[in-house]
Amino acid sequence: MRHKDLSNRRIETGFFIDYESGYYTFRLDGNLYIVFEEINKEVHEHYNLKGSQFNGARFQITYDEIVDDEDVIFRLEKLKRL
Repeated sequence: MRHKDLSNRRIETGFFIDYESGYYTFRLDGNLYIVFEEINKEVHEHYNLKGSQFNGARFQITYDEIVDDEDVIFRLEKLKRL
């Protein structure tokens, strides 16, 4: 069982790139890329990111950066299409 040491909520804007092998990739403003391995159930139900419908779409992205003893995990919490 993992112990969560630190969690930071962040809000960014960027473009959805794609979904591949369980990972959701976004390009943030400033050409930084972020890959989410966890996604909130409500986001998953509202936006079908596994298909190509939203590839290239611009979003306001709310996510948690979770730091534990060994890893940093990015969890996608909210999306708002811009």
